[in-house]
Amino acid sequence: MLVGLGKAGIKGIDMLSVTLFATFFGSKMSTGILLPLLCLGDIAAVIYYKRHVEWNHFWKLIPPMIAGILIGVWIGKDL
Repeated sequence: MLVGLGKAGIKGIDMLSVTLFATFFGSKMSTGILLPLLCLGDIAAVIYYKRHVEWNHFWKLIPPMIAGILIGVWIGKDL
C-alpha cells in the first residue's frame, strides 16, 4: 500500500516504504521486491490510461530501461 501511495505522488511516503522494506528484508532482497512492484504499478497505469499513452515515447524508453536494469543487477550484486 505504501508503494502505491508513493506512486500516486504522496511525497515522502516512498522513503518510508524503502526504509521499511530494507529493514525487514535486507538491502538486496528489498530491491528485488520493490522493483517488480514499481514495474507492476507502471504497467497498471498504462493499462488504465491506455488511450492517453504515447506509444512512440514508450517504445523509445524500453532499451534504456532494460540496459539500466541490467547494469543495476551487474553492479548491485557486488554491493
